[in-house]
Amino acid sequence: MDEYLYHYTDANGLVGILTEGKLRASHFGYMNDGQELIYYILNFLNPATTTFINEKALSEKLFEKFKEHYRINNPFFQPFSANLFITSFSEEGNDLSMWRSYTPQGGFSIGFAKEGIKSLVSKNEEFSQCKYIDRNSEKLSATEYVREVFQRPYVLKELSKENSNGFQNVMNYLKREYSFQAVNVKNIEFSHEKEWRLCYFIKSNDDKIKFRTKGQLIIPYIEIDLTKFIDKVQIAIGPGPYYKMQYSYMSYLGFKSKFQLSVKGTNHNYRNL
Repeated sequence: MDEYLYHYTDANGLVGILTEGKLRASHFGYMNDGQELIYYILNFLNPATTTFINEKALSEKLFEKFKEHYRINNPFFQPFSANLFITSFSEEGNDLSMWRSYTPQGGFSIGFAKEGIKSLVSKNEEFSQCKYIDRNSEKLSATEYVREVFQRPYVLKELSKENSNGFQNVMNYLKREYSFQAVNVKNIEFSHEKEWRLCYFIKSNDDKIKFRTKGQLIIPYIEIDLTKFIDKVQIAIGPGPYYKMQYSYMSYLGFKSKFQLSVKGTNHNYRNL
């Protein structure tokens, strides 16, 4: 039996995903918990990197050269500077706390086969389960991760060039890898969400980037074509004032959908979520 992951959305999101066969991934800076990524890099990965360099784990000559380059360019991660675009899923498709958090006025969860989502991933993309951390015990894990990154063949090759181009390539690599590592880290208080994230690292001038507005915000996003690897989805209708009406009209939407639909209701009552 296929294992499914669920994306929570409102009515507009549901109609767009089903009729266009595409899912939006928004810039991480506009996520509700985007500060989690920034916090992890600035408070764990950056300090662990500084410690690693100051311990002279590199050769003496290389250490002096790279340390100066790092000092000038640090912090190499600034809020909103990482071109990460993210869309989220949960292992839970009918969770009351998720309905309350993400669709308080009523909404839907759309279930996609996990293997189908995995098939969407290629170079500069990441699909992985969120790691829920206790911030007080995460320092050692971050230190071990940084040491492992600096032992990777690409990093060692670029460092061995001992010039600014090689050092900058390392900085760019760290920025991307640290972002992918940190984007899946969340506070342990959210562990009930059982979240997975599909992440894309996109250049700022990439034609894939589009824009939508929300109030005064201009939000960058990209579209992910799901139809190549996914042909059927599971729909759960969340609790809301129009629950019965939504359920009865879902068959009409099925005729316009890019996917085969399996629809079910929720066992939670609507009480002004």
